[in-house]
Amino acid sequence: MTKLIRPIRVLLSSPGNMKEDRAVFREVAENVNLDAGRREGYALEVVGWETHTRPGAGSYAQSVINKQLPDVDIFVAFIGHHFGTPTENWKSGTEEEFRIAYDQWKETGRPEIMLYFSEVAPSIGAIDVEQLANRQKFKKEVSDLGVYYFDYAEAASFKWELYRHLTQTASEIMERPISKDAAVQAPPDVSLGSLANYQKLVDENSTIAVEDQIYTASRFMESYTSISVDLTDYVKRFARNLNKATKQIEQAAASGAPSKIVDASSFTSKILHGYQMKLREMIPKMQGSIEQSLVSLQRGLTIAESNGLQDKFPRELLATHCDGLTDALLGLRKTVVNLTDTIEQWPNDLGDISSQKLRILALHADFTQYLDRIVSLLNEVRGSN
Repeated sequence: MTKLIRPIRVLLSSPGNMKEDRAVFREVAENVNLDAGRREGYALEVVGWETHTRPGAGSYAQSVINKQLPDVDIFVAFIGHHFGTPTENWKSGTEEEFRIAYDQWKETGRPEIMLYFSEVAPSIGAIDVEQLANRQKFKKEVSDLGVYYFDYAEAASFKWELYRHLTQTASEIMERPISKDAAVQAPPDVSLGSLANYQKLVDENSTIAVEDQIYTASRFMESYTSISVDLTDYVKRFARNLNKATKQIEQAAASGAPSKIVDASSFTSKILHGYQMKLREMIPKMQGSIEQSLVSLQRGLTIAESNGLQDKFPRELLATHCDGLTDALLGLRKTVVNLTDTIEQWPNDLGDISSQKLRILALHADFTQYLDRIVSLLNEVRGSN
């Protein structure tokens, strides 16, 4: 029997500096297609200026883009602290695309509108007061229009929420009537490297699909736990070395001998440098592992819930993956906070040591905020309050 799928077009709008966010969206959309899309019979088609437009002439550049973009079912916009380049009518191309979509929604009830604002802080050199003002003004205006938007600040939790938002929105669209002409035949999988029979089994057997996602999540969670344990041990060793370095500096200062002061300062600077470099290496690794684990867990949960398998795969089952990790992360956070308190007491006139101090304090602030977000997300996965 020929399998038909319903294409759901999604216009992806953003200023040009949101490449990473756009890539995340496309990745999540593909996961939704592989999970709910396969089972419910739809495929999200992501439409964007980089894939669906060509050079052309018009009254102004954005008008050329507007003319070439097709009608869509969902309008999605990502906006950071850079609002974008003004058009003839609005403060940015993204705003103009939103205004068009919003007017269409008022008239026809479509497209669905999903607005996301990145709260990732820009570097000091990238701050533009006018751009920030335009962004804040736009946020207020869309709120006054009755548009509910979503703020995000961290990739793992953002992927988690975005997957949920897209799955729910696509399911709601699937409940609406559609003409037969709008459905298209699913293309055959002709990839020589594809596991066609196994993929067919996963598509048709929801239990196996959930088990595969849980297994994948467990593998990434084990990797994350291992990295977390290694980093915790390293932080504790650093704390001991830092205590030793502090005593050396105090003794050198008390002796008044310049050579001892230089040696103590050199030793301290060396361990501080090694520590901040280790943090810069390990934190991204932790982020990548937990992100992949939580995405797989979410995909498994969604498949289970959409196929009535909650009793077989209850959320409580996930506690076996999350409880120990949550406790470990809270312990790591406590150690980092204690270290921060110690380092903050160091004077700011110690040359290179002072520079290393500032780097570590900034990394600690980023790290503790990250740990807080991950612990909160783990609690959400478990269904904890």
